[in-house]
Amino acid sequence: MADSGASDSGNILDDIFELNSYEEMEICSLSVANAPVVVIDNLYRKPELVRQFALSLDFHHKAGYYPGGYAFISYQSRKLLSLCNYFLQDKLDRKLVFNSGYKDTAFGQIWTPVKDLIPVQKQPHYDYFSDYGGAVYLNPNDDGSSGTSFWRHVKTGLEAAPRIKNDFAVVDEVLLQNCFDLMQVKNIEELGNSFLVTN
Repeated sequence: MADSGASDSGNILDDIFELNSYEEMEICSLSVANAPVVVIDNLYRKPELVRQFALSLDFHHKAGYYPGGYAFISYQSRKLLSLCNYFLQDKLDRKLVFNSGYKDTAFGQIWTPVKDLIPVQKQPHYDYFSDYGGAVYLNPNDDGSSGTSFWRHVKTGLEAAPRIKNDFAVVDEVLLQNCFDLMQVKNIEELGNSFLVTN
């Protein structure tokens, strides 16, 4: 099997975000809502260093209804992108690329207690700016309080935002009319603290 390779540019961030070899990773491929999902454990060579680095950043950026803050660094991991393409090569009709609107790596930290979340922060959501997304969870232990959930709308059977001529205003209207009621959705999959790639 191919190897993710050590850092090769001499950049200190390449050293911090160095990946384990593919053989050292725990890989799980599955399908959720008819879309390929890859879950990877043991992603980083130095996970504690990655976590320490992330926690040293300033999480002062707010975005929409995110119940915390974001921090950004001017860095894109080409090796992480190569890893995604390697494990999704037989599932996609094209190679993944970085979103041209996002030049930085984003870190999110949630600090709003569950009891203080407003209704819209407790509902399923979708992001329309990208076909595929990935998340790396840096929590030291999986205590069941973090991860990614996938939902199915009971009435319509929707498991993903419908594509209606790329008219996201129409999509939003469909979802507002049908799906943004938590009594009408059912959790179909829970994925915990791992690196996650999905659309």
